[in-house]
Parts: sequence; structure tokens; C-alpha cells
Amino acid sequence: MQNNLVSPIHVLVADDHKLFRDGLVATLKHIRCVGLIHQASNGKEVLELLKTRNCHIILMDINMPLMDGVEVTRRITDSHQPVKVIALSMHDDQKHVVDMYDAGASGYLLKDTDKEELEEAILTVMSGRTYYASAITGRLVDQAITKSKVIQSGGYNLTDREILVLQYIYQELTTKEIAERMDVAEKTVENFRASLMSKIGAKNIASLVKYAIKHGYTGELGN
Repeated sequence: MQNNLVSPIHVLVADDHKLFRDGLVATLKHIRCVGLIHQASNGKEVLELLKTRNCHIILMDINMPLMDGVEVTRRITDSHQPVKVIALSMHDDQKHVVDMYDAGASGYLLKDTDKEELEEAILTVMSGRTYYASAITGRLVDQAITKSKVIQSGGYNLTDREILVLQYIYQELTTKEIAERMDVAEKTVENFRASLMSKIGAKNIASLVKYAIKHGYTGELGN
């Protein structure tokens, strides 16, 4: 991914395990777009540090003492601070992913991530998009597929083609791109999207993306 974003990117590593923090900091020092690197060992330290430090990205552990990563992320979101949060956790289950997304996180990585994926996640989130580790999305897709072939969730009956459109929306495809993949007119895609928003009660695309993540609809069912 080409880096035409703000550089250097100042990163805050928030984790209560010093050995892990040290290892992550060492990795970050080898990523060219990263500038200053700050550290915090608990949630309260994160909030205090943000009062005096200019950070663009927080790599946020979920389970920390005094205040966990979900609560810290929610407070940052509620205060409208410009810093973006990427969850960094050992947990790859749907609940933790959804909790962090609901709190306002822009991404989710597992702690065994490598330098390449870490850099990709940072640049993706800095560009205003979301980033979820492939292992995360793969697991959520598996959960969705095993529920049933005719997908029903949250009390809403969604057709296979509506679900396919929802998944393409999650993947940030445009209306034109979705129409080309489904071999239908763009107006048809717009109708599917309107039907989805009506059934789910979504007010905008962000609400559809949130719904897709919450219910595991993050992979393709067809071509």
C-alpha cells in the first residue's frame, strides 16, 4: 500500500505486559511511516497521555487493569478525539470484535500479527477505512455460514442476494462494482440496499457495516 498519508505517524502502544510492549515497539521502529512511539500500561495512562501527546494511532489491548480497552476506546470516541484505535488482542471471537467496533475502534489485529500486516493496518486506518485481520474475518464468515443456508438474523429475514450486497458493502465496493459482480443494473443494487436499510432499520452505510460485523456477514456467499 502506497503511503501518501500523514507521515510520520505517531503511535501509542497500550498493553499491560511490558515484554509484549517492548517487542511491539521494536517492530514499529522498522516501519517507515511510524514516527514517535509512546507507551501506556493501562487504560487510565492512555487517557492521561493523550492530554499531552499528539498520537494518530493507538494499538489498544483489550484486557488491561484499571480500565479495559473497550472502555478507553469508548471514552476516546465520545470525546471526539482525532486519534484512531486498532484493537490488538489474543481473542479472535465475535464478541470481542463487536465490542471494540461498537466502542469506536477502526481495526482489530491479533497479537501474533507480523510487521507487514501491522503496517497495512496502520496505513489503512489512517486512510479512513477499517482493517480487520484475515483470521478474524475468516472466523466470522465461518460462523455465518454454519448458522444456516438461508440467513436469518436479528429477527430479520434477508434473502441470499441481500446478504451478498451487504457483504459487498462491508468490503467497501461501490454500487457500480457490486452491480458488475452480480451482473445486474446499478439501480437493482440500489434497490437491494434500500431493502436492507428498511429491514434492518439502518440509517446509513456505516450502520449496515456495523450490522454485517455484528452478525458475521463479512465474506462472500457467491460470485
